[in-house]
Amino acid sequence: MNELASQLLELRDDPPRAGQWAARCRGADDQVRIAAASECTADAVAHIERDGAVRALERWPDASTLRRGDLVTVQVPASSAPQFCEYLSSLARDLGSVDPSQRPTPFVFAPWCAEPQGIHRLWTVAAARIALPSSVLVGARHDLLGIRVAQVALGFGASALVGPIEPDRSLPLAGVTRPTENTRAGLRALVEQVGLHVQKSPPPSAN
Repeated sequence: MNELASQLLELRDDPPRAGQWAARCRGADDQVRIAAASECTADAVAHIERDGAVRALERWPDASTLRRGDLVTVQVPASSAPQFCEYLSSLARDLGSVDPSQRPTPFVFAPWCAEPQGIHRLWTVAAARIALPSSVLVGARHDLLGIRVAQVALGFGASALVGPIEPDRSLPLAGVTRPTENTRAGLRALVEQVGLHVQKSPPPSAN
């Protein structure tokens, strides 16, 4: 295991340090993107959503698989933490070795865990933010992590809230947006509650 992978693994036992390091990597002034995503099954190792279609994968994708605009969702069981650290280190190296004009970024990388382990889930987000280039958006899937864990993940380096988004609703006659948590208005409120700002415009779309 190389130095970066070892450091990432050590952070599992030090959540405050993991969060602080990941937040520094994201940058204090960075805005949070709210991104719609299709539902994906919990039994697959990973998914790539591209051009509105979701494809299940049998393993975590490597750099050659990725394209600009992809939403990559990877499942990380607690027992696979060492392998995930090595994977992140390898992915970061491979992305860094590609010519800048050919790099498949920006894309969204959203790790999660099906097991009810909140700290581990937050660690996966922090580890991804620390390891991957700043051009990669690290996402917190509110539908898979849970809405509250996803909000906390913003403090662990997440730069996107990702998941299915319901239409904003209005109160009868009043025309006032009702901030249901998984509407854009509700997700915006979650971002603002932790002192961050919602990105005003999305990054360039992939073609």
